[in-house]
Amino acid sequence: MKLFSMMYRNSAQLSEFVAEHDIARKANVLVQVFSGVLDCGALVAVLRHLGQLLPDAVIVGATTTGEILEGVSYSESIVISISVFNSSHVRAIACPNATPTPVLDSILNDQVKLLLMLSGGIDLVPTEMLHYLGKRVPGAFVVGGCAGDNDRLQQTWVFLGQKVIERGVVVVAISGGSFYVKPVMKFNWEPMGSEMIVTDAEGDLVRTINGFSVAELYRHYFGKGVETNLISISSVFPLMRKRGDLHVSNILLEVDENGACLFSGRMGVGERVVFGCADVDMLLDDTYLEHAMTHHIEAIWAYSCGGRKKILQKEIDKELLPLARLAPMAGFFTYGEFFTAMAGQHEILNNTMTFVGLSENPYERRHRSMEQEQMVQSDLEISPRQIFQAMTHFANAVACERDESYRQIAQYAAELDVKNAQLERLYMTDRLTGINNRYKLDAVLSERLGLFQRYATPFSVVLFDVDKFKSINDTHGHTVGDDVLCTLAGLVKTHVRDTDHFGRWGGEEFLLVCSETFLEGGKDIAEKMRGLLERHRFNVVERVTASFGVSQCQVGDNATTLLARADQALYRAKHNGRNRVEALA
Repeated sequence: MKLFSMMYRNSAQLSEFVAEHDIARKANVLVQVFSGVLDCGALVAVLRHLGQLLPDAVIVGATTTGEILEGVSYSESIVISISVFNSSHVRAIACPNATPTPVLDSILNDQVKLLLMLSGGIDLVPTEMLHYLGKRVPGAFVVGGCAGDNDRLQQTWVFLGQKVIERGVVVVAISGGSFYVKPVMKFNWEPMGSEMIVTDAEGDLVRTINGFSVAELYRHYFGKGVETNLISISSVFPLMRKRGDLHVSNILLEVDENGACLFSGRMGVGERVVFGCADVDMLLDDTYLEHAMTHHIEAIWAYSCGGRKKILQKEIDKELLPLARLAPMAGFFTYGEFFTAMAGQHEILNNTMTFVGLSENPYERRHRSMEQEQMVQSDLEISPRQIFQAMTHFANAVACERDESYRQIAQYAAELDVKNAQLERLYMTDRLTGINNRYKLDAVLSERLGLFQRYATPFSVVLFDVDKFKSINDTHGHTVGDDVLCTLAGLVKTHVRDTDHFGRWGGEEFLLVCSETFLEGGKDIAEKMRGLLERHRFNVVERVTASFGVSQCQVGDNATTLLARADQALYRAKHNGRNRVEALA
């Protein structure tokens, strides 16, 4: 089995990608399209072109609240992931309104080992479909997720072939004698406070818990003003319920005009729930991988909750990159993840990162220690101070209910203050290379844009990445690939000006912000770096080159538009033969 993934930019690039990997001649091909682009016409055009290029492939996909490509998260982009199986068989079907139909049985049999399920429609909770699949093929694992729409909570879609489905489920069945499937979930939200009981609910709507409306309950525990940001608060402090050995998180999706709340999972009258809070020490811990992945893995599909992205913000890549070091991977951020807790029992989860390791050659791998990622906390949509202020209020409310003493309250508040101070210490150094990380570069760009807007102080950016870096990893292994990135970073760092800022943008991509520099000056700096890397002799791989895209800040620019031009220039450099510098004003 092989996995080929790309960031879609245009049809010509897609055609070139398919031809480069000779995918059109392969049998048993599954294409997954993860789209943060919500233009239905544009999506249909992409699906149609894929159908022309790969007429025999199974093509599925979903809109997202973020895209994942080789351990890096993106927003409002289109990621195309193509899985090529050697001997496993792939079949797919669409079920409107997530209702099991006799047509579904045409793709199900006892040989099915994995079911990929994608669900579209904001208020669609496919519990009935999961229950049916658990009874029909109890030996199969279920993975996938509910489509997103960039946190707008208005309309989500799933795809099958060239068809865009507004409300329904796409099911893909994969079978094969040697097909190895290893599903893994990572939650890291812990229950806090006392259990509460759902006291009034109907269908998918919850009206009261412990006799209070949901808004009143959150206001009581987390302080005044939460009503204005209730959905975001609930993604940080969700309601949790127990399902077997699993804690299942339910986040708030919608509040109607009467105050009734639609949650991501159905909660009936009498259901016992408890508030949950993220364990910040465990979110970025990857030690679990050592025991989770005991066999050789050829591909990883990841389906992670958008709530984790809200908590970690720019540092979400710290959680994803360890997976990309194991095998090629792609996926998307969801409004709910599907996971098999035990044989025949499938659940809709929230706030989890779920992924599945796949292989058609699953030999047992030798134990080795996983490299630890340093936990980095970034600026949050809900700030660390707000989170811990809410936690402090929660602790005080619970303490008053239990008649705890003032000394105990003060001690707990002091402990929370310490955690608050720790959380607000924002690290700005990339763990692997020792240079600036993306958070630092974002701050520099914001500062430079402010100077440009106020004083017309010019600056340019140089975006570059290593040519054919994936082949280095594939040929020599990720340890050699990491050494190349570290050596490159050290070389460039010693040759940049004191007034410039250099850092790792993500993966094998680097960014240099050149202060008081016009476009020609930026090109000269980029050419200097290109020659420096071309002449250097690296360990093991000997020769490494890079392609560069340069852009100068213009009136009306923001960070996104400025970097988009640099990215276009970088793509042009790649397209024109690599190991070269291109610039766009």
